Amino acid sequence: MSESIIVAILAFGGTLFGSVVGILTANKLVNHRIEQLEKAIERYSNFAERLVILERDRDAVLRRLDQIEQILRKLEQRGGI
Repeated sequence: MSESIIVAILAFGGTLFGSVVGILTANKLVNHRIEQLEKAIERYSNFAERLVILERDRDAVLRRLDQIEQILRKLEQRGGI
């Protein structure tokens, strides 16, 4: 084989190797970023669920506070306090 063919084959092999390594590295980076985004979405989802529970509990507390205020007003009107 002539030297130019050998050089061309070596250049092709080096290019192929570099491309494969670059693709694999980029793929690992993309997978890492996807995992990070999935974790962030999971944290947000958990936060949203807890927020709904807190809002429900707050509403229950406010209703109970209204009931207590009504009882106190009735007691004050009767002269009980």
